[in-house]
Formats: sequence, C-alpha cells, structure tokens
Amino acid sequence: MVGGSTEGGMCAQRFKISVVFAVDLAHFLVADTKNRRSLQELRATGEFSTLLKQHYIGTASGLGAWVSEANRITDHMDTAAAEGGKKVWTHQFVAHYSPLLLLAQENCLRTAERLVPVDAALDPTGESRGGVFRGVTYRLAVDGVITASYDAEFTAEVYAIAEVVKALTTFRLDAFRTFLHFVQDHFGSEARLGPSAKGKRLNFASQHNISRDELNGMTHAHTLVVIEGFIDGADLRSTVDRDRVVESVELVGILNQAPWYRSYARDYCATIKNKQLGRRADDIYITDQRTTVVVSSQYWNPADTIRLYRLDLLRTVEHHVARLALLTQQLSFHREHEELRSLEVKEPFRALPLVLACRANLTLLNESLDFSRLARHGFTRRIAEELRAEMGITEALEAIRNRVADMSAAIDLKSSVTSARVSLARASFNNLLQTVAIVIAVVALLLAVLPS
Repeated sequence: MVGGSTEGGMCAQRFKISVVFAVDLAHFLVADTKNRRSLQELRATGEFSTLLKQHYIGTASGLGAWVSEANRITDHMDTAAAEGGKKVWTHQFVAHYSPLLLLAQENCLRTAERLVPVDAALDPTGESRGGVFRGVTYRLAVDGVITASYDAEFTAEVYAIAEVVKALTTFRLDAFRTFLHFVQDHFGSEARLGPSAKGKRLNFASQHNISRDELNGMTHAHTLVVIEGFIDGADLRSTVDRDRVVESVELVGILNQAPWYRSYARDYCATIKNKQLGRRADDIYITDQRTTVVVSSQYWNPADTIRLYRLDLLRTVEHHVARLALLTQQLSFHREHEELRSLEVKEPFRALPLVLACRANLTLLNESLDFSRLARHGFTRRIAEELRAEMGITEALEAIRNRVADMSAAIDLKSSVTSARVSLARASFNNLLQTVAIVIAVVALLLAVLPS
C-alpha cells in the first residue's frame, strides 16, 4: 500500500521535478518613461547584453559570482557525444544565447519550516516519501531575463497519483518561496541591481521589499516532470503500457496538478493524447500549458546517454520560459508606452526611433526562437515547437508582430499626410508667386505701352 489510495487506477514510479521561474529585469526598473524607453533601445542594438556581461561577470558577492555558461554547455555536449549520445545545440546557440550562470554559495530550498540543503530530504518527518532536494540553478539570459530552476527527486518505488500531485504542488510553492528570497537578497543591493548606460537613463530600484504577490504577477513558470513509468494499482508488479497511460486521467492530473483528476472527462483526455511526442514505442513526451511530463525508464539507466538529455530538455524549457517573460514585457510596453499610443494623432518623427527599436527587438525575438538554427537535434526542435504553442508564445509573437505593423503603418500614414500638406502648401505658395509674377508683368506691360 502506498501513501494514497489507488482505487484500482495507476500508480507512478520514481520521478524527478524541475520547476522553472523567469522574470524580466525590466520589471525592476524605476517606473519611469525614459527608463523603459532606454531599455528598449539598448536591447535593439545589443548594447544591453554587453552591459550585463560587463556588470555581472566576475563580480563576486556573498551570493556568488556570475560566469558565462558557454564552456559548460560545450563540455556537456562533448560528454554526451563521447558516450554515444547527441550534441543538441548549434554553435549559434552557444555563441549567442549562452546565459550567465550564478555560482551560488547557498543552494538551499526554503520551506515554511526550515532550510533544506542540497541532497537532503525535503521532509525529515517522512511525509514526502523519498523526496530529496537536488539543487537550484540561477541564470541570466543575454537580454536580461532571470531564470531559476529548482530540482527534486522522489526515489520511492511506488507513488499514488495523489502523492505525485501533492509533491508537485508543495515543491512548486517552496521553490517560489526560495525564488522570492533570492530576488529580495540579490536585487535588494544597489551594487547588484543592474547595469547603467552612458547617455541613457537606466535606473533600477531595490527589490528588497518586493512582495510575494508582486513577484508572482511578473513571473512566468513551467514544470518539467520525468517519471520512470506507471504500474497497475491492482497489481504493483504489472507495468502499464504506453497507450493506456497517454489517455489516462492520472496523466492529465499530473499535467494539471489536479487532486480531483478522476473527474476529468475522457474526451478531454483524448485531446491530451494527441499532444504526445514519443521518440520510442515505450516513452511519452507531453507539454500542456505550464507543465511538461516525460515518461521513460531510460532516464534511470546509468548506462543510457538519455539521462544526460534531461539537462538539454530542461535548458529548452528554460529558454522558452525566458522568451515568454521577454515577450510579455515587450507587448506590455507596446500597449502602455505613451509615445506608442495613438500615433496617428501625434508627431510621427518623435516616435520613429522607438518604433524602429521595437521592430529590431521583434526580429531578435524571432531569431531567439528559431530552433532550426539553434538546435541540431531534430527531436528537440519538435519539443520547442510544442512549448511555443502551449506556452502561448506563438500568439504573443503574432500580437507583437501586428502591433509593430500597426505602429509602422500609422507612422507611414501620418508621414504621408504631413508630406502631402507640405506639398500642398508649397504648391499654393508657388501658385501665389506665379500670380504675383503675372500681375507684375501685366503692370510692367501697361506701363510700357502707356504714353509718358
């Protein structure tokens, strides 16, 4: 008997959890129009990335030092290739999108009761059976998005689905509590807040007193769950086949972290089944909105190189959550910035540099999501496509694309109207000059023919 009732359904075997949070540094700016505009322009030219590296790399503090992760990504790929696995990332990804990595001195998880160090039990009372905290990684994307990944492993042989759901919910809450303290500590210091730019106003505000609700409102999250497999609750020696798992209420319950999973309709489960991206006949990869679930016993085989791919899969998730945070901030800026609203009734040339910066940032966003160029591994490209669709990235990109097109059209229209007015004014002036010239010529002629 496991920690929850099986009720004749399925049970899960061992599993690993990675919870990823992402927040754009733009949210930490002093609430000032010039600040926000400067950031957009610095991002458009790539200057902000340079400033971030100059500001953070090699700067040690009580919370650790930031380093480029490029060499570590390359070393990981070399290790995978040496063992017969795949090199997932292209040179373009390593060169242009390797984040900064924080070599933190304190990697504890904060629960409501205590600090949990790496490789320690999540709950010493035994309620989280076999739950172990495996660590946290903080990264800073090249365009200024902070990501945090918290990892846990549950090592008991069998878990009721209710236990899995509870473990996911509890760990996510504890992870966010830890993330909140990290933001308060790391970005509560003026020395670590962020870079400044010559000729640009770029001021960051201390986040020492940021509240849980404030941070939650600006944070995007995704959970990666890797499960060894499922077994029959009525016969714990019997493994459940893939076809039964992909259309089960148990799998949907884990995807949605819903303790009432047994109430899901079968037709809804069928829609989840259609999202399945298995590489092999015995594995499952499914992304649904804020959760990705992988079911494969290979990840627990120390001789199988797929165990290394979990880190590449997690990196793919982190990259997309960071893109979502950046997209959301960009879209908000386009809709709220005063100079970009009602361009039709304003002087277009004042807003033109900012609109051009928005166009450039859209191009950079598209490039950062082009996995045909960033990943050499075909299956990773398919995972990336699903993440973009399920996270709402595709829709957000289209919204920004439409907004930028509308702003460009507004400036073109206003410029055309302004040019037409100038042309009409010039034409009227020329007509006036011609009339005056004719009058003068007539007067001269009359004077010439009249007797003196």
